[in-house]
Amino acid sequence: MIPKEAKKVDDHGRVQYTISVINEKGQTTFQTFTTIKQLNEGTVIDLFVRGNEVRKYDIITKNELPQRVKSVWPTKERKEEEK
Repeated sequence: MIPKEAKKVDDHGRVQYTISVINEKGQTTFQTFTTIKQLNEGTVIDLFVRGNEVRKYDIITKNELPQRVKSVWPTKERKEEEK
C-alpha cells in the first residue's frame, strides 16, 4: 500500500517509494521502486519482482489480493475495513 511519504527522484516527475510488501508466501519485506507519476496514498499495488528489481506493477483493489496475503494484511487495516 502506498504511504504518504514519497521521494521525488527527478524533474520529470518520477517518484520513488519504499513500501512494506507481503509476498505470495505471506512473508513481509520492504521493496523500493520508482514510478513515472505519484500514486495516491493508500493505493494497493501488485508488484512483479524479479531478483530484487520491480519489473512492473498493477493497481488493484484489496479484494483482488491473494487469500494468503489477505490473511496477513496488517491487523489495523482489517479492523478499520470491518467497521
